[in-house]
Amino acid sequence: MTYGEARGSDCPRATSSRAMLRDRVMPALERQAALYDQLAAFGPRQDELIASGEGDELLRLMGDRQAVVDELVEVHRGLEDIRKDWQGFVDGLPEDEREALGERLDALKALAARVHEQDSQTRRQLDGARDRVSQSMSGIGRAKGAMRAYGGAATRTPIHQDREA
Repeated sequence: MTYGEARGSDCPRATSSRAMLRDRVMPALERQAALYDQLAAFGPRQDELIASGEGDELLRLMGDRQAVVDELVEVHRGLEDIRKDWQGFVDGLPEDEREALGERLDALKALAARVHEQDSQTRRQLDGARDRVSQSMSGIGRAKGAMRAYGGAATRTPIHQDREA
């Protein structure tokens, strides 16, 4: 049996993969799950603020949300070296740990999909709000044009007059 074919807890590759799983991968996946939960929690508040037209508060919330996204990206980057040889990493794990890892990844994908769907819904609400503002603004422009067209020129009376005594 070659090194690449070896599996089990007595193999150096398996020990290395198990240590990485325990010390780096699972904690990173747990952190990612917590961050996705935080992102999901922003959704209802975002929708509330859009519906009520609270633009300043929405911007503050989006800033808080961006901090969570930035941390999520950093956690993802922290696993780049393992992802480069993901198959080798997974192959070095015993079957039960591979299954546990697969289940965790599936749960994480479901969380990410939920956040993505929520973001899509929020984007649609923002698009609708933008369209309503745009229609309102064009209505104001038309009203001003009508006032100019039908209002006529106002006659001005001088405020100061030169008079000879």
